[in-house]
Amino acid sequence: SKAASSVRRAWRLARARWWILDTTLPSAMRPPAHARVLATAEAVPIVRVGVDDPDWDISTPAQRKAGITLPRRWDSREAASASAARGHLDLPTDRVNVVYAPLGDECTIDLAEFVAALGGRVHLSVASGSGRPVDIPSVLRHSVRDMSARDAREWAFAASDLLITDFSPVMAEFAAAGRPIIVYSPEFDRFVFRTKGTYIDLEEAGPGPVTRTMAELVAAITDLLDHGLQVAEPYLERSRRLADRMPPVVGADEFVAAMLGEA
Repeated sequence: SKAASSVRRAWRLARARWWILDTTLPSAMRPPAHARVLATAEAVPIVRVGVDDPDWDISTPAQRKAGITLPRRWDSREAASASAARGHLDLPTDRVNVVYAPLGDECTIDLAEFVAALGGRVHLSVASGSGRPVDIPSVLRHSVRDMSARDAREWAFAASDLLITDFSPVMAEFAAAGRPIIVYSPEFDRFVFRTKGTYIDLEEAGPGPVTRTMAELVAAITDLLDHGLQVAEPYLERSRRLADRMPPVVGADEFVAAMLGEA
């Protein structure tokens, strides 16, 4: 029965010496003191995936396989410095560098409106979730660049002062790095309450303000710019809590060595 399976799962988790995760833990679940928690190289999801996805039971096997594919994690501890990354990408040094990293491929930011409102203060790098390039109109390329290719994406994350995203798991990595985050999704309510859902209540516990319109997004960025990009409470504490739930990533060799060393 489902109840019996839950009991067996809880018993095994309580006894396990190693917890290897490819998802985030529920806020109420804490590993025992004797367990070591590590993560796979895939990002820890914000959006519900696998059997937690409301559409799981009606999905085809191909859809299920595609639905659990996540971008690889970005570890700010191993990344280049912001100044080195900006030099590598030839990004402007007289403006704040912002990266927009949606979970999917669609760029929902009105780029023309964004540049008209913030182009004098901000340079925007766009990095799609799948790595597919985003077409940037030529008249906007002085203030917006596509950084979706994997190598460019890594550099863009390192170079950025601020992250804009919808539901990308990279927000957890930026939270761990202590960088400001703004959630932007015109379809936020439909996505969260009527379709996929999230593991984290982004309005109550997310690492940054939730914005649904371009006017709200511009206002949130302007507020951060006017306050020197300082992450204010309660978002600072929320970022710490989110980062604490993200287990560290280790390579396969390091993991095997650690296990053998404690065997």
